[in-house]
Amino acid sequence: MHGMYAGWHLTYDATIDPEHAMRLNDVEFLRETLTVLAGRLGMEILDGPRLHKVELDPRKLETEDDEGGVRGVALLTTSHASIHTWPLRARFSLDIFSCRKFDYAAVEEFISERMNVKRRASRWLTRNWP
Repeated sequence: MHGMYAGWHLTYDATIDPEHAMRLNDVEFLRETLTVLAGRLGMEILDGPRLHKVELDPRKLETEDDEGGVRGVALLTTSHASIHTWPLRARFSLDIFSCRKFDYAAVEEFISERMNVKRRASRWLTRNWP
């Protein structure tokens, strides 16, 4: 990266329509989501998307322990995209970091539609070199 910018970072945390919550436990659906997302951003995937399921355990909903879901990452020529899901709570978190500026509004629109998002909190950060 040249100049003063280290990169751009989008954090996107959402609750989805509970009717679609089990999509958040579908590895192939999530793999396709990260693949399509990279393409829409004009970013090339170097590795992945690699996704792993953590077994769902409803008993853990009453504790501080993770109740399971899918964790995944796609390494991009410009950095990475990652997703963490909690199907039993109908929630997920997505991060994209890139040393090339990207259209975060297009990402938010794509993810909101694809995942049936009901509520979201997102942040667009410009990261600077010290």
